[in-house]
Amino acid sequence: MRSSQGATAWAFAAAAAVVTAAPCALGAQQPADTAAPMAGFERLIGAWRSGSTVQVFEWGPGRLAVRARSHLTAEEGSRQVSEGLFLHDPLRDEVRGYFVAVEMPVSYFEYSVDWQGDVLVAELTTTDVEGRTQRFIERWSFVEADRFLWTLLAGADGADSAPIMSAEFERVVWPPENLDEDAPEGER
Repeated sequence: MRSSQGATAWAFAAAAAVVTAAPCALGAQQPADTAAPMAGFERLIGAWRSGSTVQVFEWGPGRLAVRARSHLTAEEGSRQVSEGLFLHDPLRDEVRGYFVAVEMPVSYFEYSVDWQGDVLVAELTTTDVEGRTQRFIERWSFVEADRFLWTLLAGADGADSAPIMSAEFERVVWPPENLDEDAPEGER
């Protein structure tokens, strides 16, 4: 027998699931302009390599979010070291990104993203395992359709700051033959 408090919580959760699933079950679709804030990510969908790092981007449901994963590769295989999601936050009316990582000096990343033509500009706040935060600017500048330059700048605005790190990424086919289970949808 369930407690009345537990039964109420369960009933609320069940009702919420029905209400949120109802538009899908009835065939309702999101308005076309709902995905517009995410349109800049279209060119990123797929896999990109720089040295031993592979970044994989794939659309979420309705193209309302982008799932992103980072892998470190070596002769013996690949291991995933981060994963997160870029999505449009309607309350802030901005694209946000939330990521977790392992085997890195930083364990949590939070992004505020703006596309400026062919350049993704992101204000980035990182948090390490001890809770210390730092702020950076990331720029992902497309130099060709299948190549972009990633640059990390110090500070909250990156103004007048020299790059801390940079890398050039090129589009690749992912995964290698022995990693089919990690392939983005449509590349398996």
